[in-house]
Amino acid sequence: MTCCISAGEQCDPDIHDQDEIAFIYRGFGEVVVGQCVSPVRQGDVVFIPRNVDHIFSNTNPEGDLAFFSVWWPLTEPD
Repeated sequence: MTCCISAGEQCDPDIHDQDEIAFIYRGFGEVVVGQCVSPVRQGDVVFIPRNVDHIFSNTNPEGDLAFFSVWWPLTEPD
């Protein structure tokens, strides 16, 4: 999946029964994973464990925050 978040915006909260790795390839902002808030910027990699709430926010007032994510397993278990 690829995602591009406009300046000052954030994505909807997400949670799923799959592990996720997000690769930040443009901009900067922050990610909330569970109760942990961390700054992110171009070149960072974020691991998100399965079944943990997460939200990406773009704290840059002038540019996009863009990342792509990989999940596994491919489909959520039943």
